[in-house]
Amino acid sequence: MDYVKLAQLFLKYPVRFVKNLNRENISKYKYAIQTEDPRQILENMERFLSNLPLVTHSAQDGALPARIRDFVAELEVLTAQRSKTVILFVSHETTLTGAPLIIHRVARHFQDHHEIFPVFLLLKGGKIRDLFVKEFASYPFPETLSEFEKGKELQKLLPAIMAKIPIEYAFVNSAESRFVLPLLKRSKIPKIISLVHEMGNLYPKNSWRGISRYSDQVVFPCEFVREKAMENYRFPASIVSIKGQGLLKPEIFEADVSQCRQFVRKQLGIPENARIVLSCGTPIARKGIDIFVFTAISTLSKWTDAAPLYFLWIGDAPDNYYQQWSRRDIEFSSWSENILLMDSQDDTIPWFVGSDIFLLTSRGDPFPCVVHEALAAGLQVVGFENTGGIKEMLPPQAAVLHPYGDLAAASSSIIFHLQNANPEIRTSIVNYAKQHLNYRNYSKYLFELTEKKTEPREDMYPLRDELPVPPPSLMHYRESAESHLKAGKREVDSIRTCLQNSGYNFSSFKRVLEFGCNNCRLLRWFYEEDERKELWGCDVDEQAIKWSKDNLGEVINVVHNNHYPSLDFADNYFELVFAGSIFTHIDNNAQDWLDELTRITRPGGLLYLTFLDEHSMYTLANEPNRPVYQRVAAHREAAKIWKGEFHRIGFLPDKGDKTADLILCHSDYIKNMHNENLELIQVMKKAYSGFQTAYLFRKKLQENGTDLP
Repeated sequence: MDYVKLAQLFLKYPVRFVKNLNRENISKYKYAIQTEDPRQILENMERFLSNLPLVTHSAQDGALPARIRDFVAELEVLTAQRSKTVILFVSHETTLTGAPLIIHRVARHFQDHHEIFPVFLLLKGGKIRDLFVKEFASYPFPETLSEFEKGKELQKLLPAIMAKIPIEYAFVNSAESRFVLPLLKRSKIPKIISLVHEMGNLYPKNSWRGISRYSDQVVFPCEFVREKAMENYRFPASIVSIKGQGLLKPEIFEADVSQCRQFVRKQLGIPENARIVLSCGTPIARKGIDIFVFTAISTLSKWTDAAPLYFLWIGDAPDNYYQQWSRRDIEFSSWSENILLMDSQDDTIPWFVGSDIFLLTSRGDPFPCVVHEALAAGLQVVGFENTGGIKEMLPPQAAVLHPYGDLAAASSSIIFHLQNANPEIRTSIVNYAKQHLNYRNYSKYLFELTEKKTEPREDMYPLRDELPVPPPSLMHYRESAESHLKAGKREVDSIRTCLQNSGYNFSSFKRVLEFGCNNCRLLRWFYEEDERKELWGCDVDEQAIKWSKDNLGEVINVVHNNHYPSLDFADNYFELVFAGSIFTHIDNNAQDWLDELTRITRPGGLLYLTFLDEHSMYTLANEPNRPVYQRVAAHREAAKIWKGEFHRIGFLPDKGDKTADLILCHSDYIKNMHNENLELIQVMKKAYSGFQTAYLFRKKLQENGTDLP
């Protein structure tokens, strides 16, 4: 291995190494070391690293990235040539599945039948990404970006677009795109319409708050989905409407049944008289791939007709636990030749028209597009109750629904309806689909929503008391919710007092970061519902960050960081950075972290940091019940520590550990550790937990700079 070359690569792409070789990209990185040729390894590494987005502090705070500039310039040219209304569409992904196909079809209808110029933000890739890019002005986000990085890029992209091109409306497709909503609202787009296809009860409680708060209209496909949304968060009746999307593929009506039946059986290599039970979807737990297999085994074991029976599943996904066990179950049964699993098909029409019955095994499927295709093909649908909006989708002659989990009943009804197939029923189902599933009605309805007057919202932001409290498992001491809130407020009151004693107005800080926020126990008390602030928190605890993002993400921005002193924020960004009981646990790189926090603090901004110093020891000497006291008391130099006769001491959690988890620093050490850009303006004893000392630093002003109010 050429280690000189490797070092040169690290120097060339240092931030890429640190920022991007994470869990999201490591699988893409593995190919670089799948060869024994060192030269090839280096070439592969350089190719991979050069394609990652370069994250630098100057890039974040300086000129727009080239891809944003190019996209906006292209939009200017395209819109200048057309006198059309510009509508922004957001798609959470571009897979060959229901939601992306729905928004694609809506945009195409708007473009073809109204004076509309669609602009797409494509948050994730997929099989039909190129289709979007080909047909519409589209901004596909790089696959390597995390949700946080996409949010940061949107903060630059949206103002750049709005500065050049007036966007009248925005359609946000799928609850998975909800993190975009507050950014769209801040961009002052006149009307935001959310299309929600998912079941809110399957998401963390209150995680849909942003959909309700930031949307001017929310469209659910059926009453079932609306009810499940209300279980997650309240949605005012004034913004809610219900409209099913209709059939995505009307060309299915033109398909010849006889030809399709011949085509399917020839493709599968099965007899011409074979009967086929079709299922279609991503083979994952929610779609019930395992339920499909066991229903198939049960039905085949009871099938006695001369015509052979086959169960066919169409759809693929990255290999997962349920697929592996489903293949095993098929192999161990005696029906491996009759239960067939196929990858996704670009054209599913012949497969629907060529089948005999449709089986929906989903555990939760809000308003499945495949049911519309089954109806258009004239198929009766066997499924289970309480799994989604299927009951609202089916006419009586097509509905064969059973209690949830009753596989025996489903199996028996499949046999009954196959043995008693009636061509007149198939024709009546097709006629129903033609009459009720016209997709143009859905697109027309959405277009009319753009013209509906938007009423002022008085409930735009939640009250602080409405903010969720984490479960005990995410609380350090597993305390009650009341104790958790009181403790957080007590610490923030200390911050407030410290700032006021130094001549600062606590409420004047509009851009705040808590370093080591955990579950935002403190940061939540900076939120004021009547005044918008930009609140940020970061922490190494992924579970706490996930909870905070899901439950507090509407009012607090959170991001996961690692132990390396580098944060994804621009230079001079925050007015106030605070860290309570964090530097008491940083051993080897405390100075580096202080330098990093200084970098992201604006000139004149403040850093509020707490430490265990000699003042803390004087207090703890009289409180033997505290765990910190007990650890200090067991130290070989405890007597000196109680007297404050120490410089810096690290306590190891176990004898074999090399990194301390509890740090004592004398005030002289703390005062000398801060860099030349900081000045210490106040020391406040007993500021945190009743014994830690707070040190309030101010970042020095640049020449001709101005101080904070």
